[in-house]
Amino acid sequence: MPNKVSQLPLSGSYTVEQALNVALNRGLQEVIIIGFDKEGDEFCVSSKMLRRDANWLIDCAKEHNMYGN
Repeated sequence: MPNKVSQLPLSGSYTVEQALNVALNRGLQEVIIIGFDKEGDEFCVSSKMLRRDANWLIDCAKEHNMYGN
């Protein structure tokens, strides 16, 4: 696993398509997609990864969002 998040552009102005295009253009090997559907229900899907790696990645994203590390 990498030691840190290299880029996490959290933007309140991206559309779903723009955010997904950013991810596609990065050539990512593993992903987690978390969002809300039209009814406001949570949605989560990931590529093939271990649960520990998914949890680690979510923790990195939370830390980056809180502290900008």
